[in-house]
Amino acid sequence: SLHKYTEPSNAFGRAIKEIRVADPEGKFELAGIEGDLYGVQVSAAGFAPTYSEHFRVSQGMVTDNIEVRLSKGGSMTGTIVEAGTGKPVFGALVSTQDNNHQKNPLTDLFGVSIPRKTTAKAVRTAKDGTFELPLLSAEVYQLRITHADYPDKVVNGLRVAEGGERDAGSIALTPGGTVRGTVYDEAGNLLMGASVTMVSTASGDMRNYPTRTDQNGRYLLRNIAGGTYKIHATRDDGADDGNPFNVIIDMRNSERTLSVVGGQDYSQDLYLGNN
Repeated sequence: SLHKYTEPSNAFGRAIKEIRVADPEGKFELAGIEGDLYGVQVSAAGFAPTYSEHFRVSQGMVTDNIEVRLSKGGSMTGTIVEAGTGKPVFGALVSTQDNNHQKNPLTDLFGVSIPRKTTAKAVRTAKDGTFELPLLSAEVYQLRITHADYPDKVVNGLRVAEGGERDAGSIALTPGGTVRGTVYDEAGNLLMGASVTMVSTASGDMRNYPTRTDQNGRYLLRNIAGGTYKIHATRDDGADDGNPFNVIIDMRNSERTLSVVGGQDYSQDLYLGNN
């Protein structure tokens, strides 16, 4: 597959062209390419996905002698357990990312379009909490662990060496907090279908937890990672008078600060009036 190369980040973007190599000598040709910087990635059974050195394509010219040397790469193993009890966590999703990756609405939106250096892989943990990620290109990795019963966990700085096995050790997931409450409008009526959002106040932390109220105006947020948050509510889009500032007013009037400790339950009612 052919990928654009990004100089500032020294990383490759999403695949632009893909072909299967049928030549017994491994020769390939990619045509109709615009002038720019590129790299070729080769994926084959039993090998780690491997990139060529980056190269420049000039419009109307032939760029040849691109060589890709496949390797087995390295692997990563580890165990996911519950903090406090040490019991193994079964079925957690363990996925790889570049070491400097930050999950936020933009990275969620663009996904595979974001340039990366590392091998993209994801596996689920076995009953004993163990996992193995084979055939990883040699690089420094971030692991993200997700499970329905716990807040996400991120581990950075895991270097995988060519031909080596990196033991990530025991990674503990801390149970999250639960926040529940009821949303009221200016008249004190229960507000059905209101949007409720918790946003971390920590610098650089993009975590946010959205939900909506039920028919009785109640909301429930589970698996909230420990930390300090701002929580607010806004009415349903169809329930206002068309004033574009109502959302801002709702946020300002209802906003509260809440500190969450993992494993604890919290109750926080929200009022859209000046209470």
